[in-house]
Amino acid sequence: MIITTTNNIENYSIKRYLGVVNANIVIGANFFSDFAASLTDVFGGRSNTYQNKLNTIYKEVMAELKAKAKSFQADAIVGLHIDLSLIHISEPTRLRR
Repeated sequence: MIITTTNNIENYSIKRYLGVVNANIVIGANFFSDFAASLTDVFGGRSNTYQNKLNTIYKEVMAELKAKAKSFQADAIVGLHIDLSLIHISEPTRLRR
């Protein structure tokens, strides 16, 4: 399957648009990840912990997008846009009945 961030694919013509595919992935960081990243903030360098998490997110979202596009019998995904956002919860969450 061809996946591109552009709105067209060189040497191909889009016969019809089948719909929009989207994917949402939520992944949590734990205390140890945050601690390791804070050390990187102090001493400099790259945070392998967070880089690995971002790579995991990317792989999961791409797999989900491909599966959804295939369910439309699509040959390609055009105009791909990936947005990463931070959700910060300052207090422990509690499940309520």
